[in-house]
Amino acid sequence: MKKIIFIIVLCLSIFSNAQEIKVLDSTSLVFKAKLFTVDLTGIDNKESILNHLENKREHYFLKTKYSSFVFIKIVSKKPDVGWYRNKKGCSFYLAFNLLNTRFYRLGGFDIIDIDNFIKDLKEQEIILFKDLEGGNEIEEMDIYCLCEYYEMKPKKRLKKGFSCFQKCSKEIIDKIGNPH
Repeated sequence: MKKIIFIIVLCLSIFSNAQEIKVLDSTSLVFKAKLFTVDLTGIDNKESILNHLENKREHYFLKTKYSSFVFIKIVSKKPDVGWYRNKKGCSFYLAFNLLNTRFYRLGGFDIIDIDNFIKDLKEQEIILFKDLEGGNEIEEMDIYCLCEYYEMKPKKRLKKGFSCFQKCSKEIIDKIGNPH
């Protein structure tokens, strides 16, 4: 009798978990990732901002050895972005957690989500450093740099700063030439 109850409970839990699995829509994922960069496009009407996000921002899915995360790079196609001019073509790097459907801002942003990202990465991936020889767990990203920053005390973070990626706000100037 106990075996029958166990099998029924097991089947019900498998069935309920199968109902919760969502299909990843890459178009929606990319659009949401591009929305994170909208604060740097200046002030404009809704249609112009949406047009800019869809037509003037390129996205790249970065190769990774992690199975529960997707990594996206967002880059402007043209140097002129809304009211601002991007001097060096700064890139934004984001991670998307497939298990808890959460984004993490990793590079290019003024505010980054390294603490939450590394914590979730350690919880979800069995091995954190999957490529010990080359450090190529994520294309164009240095996981060792991110982990080093994560392990720093707050005072050391302020003193040393975040050097894994350039901060795009330092690279953007307005058309008059004043720093953003």
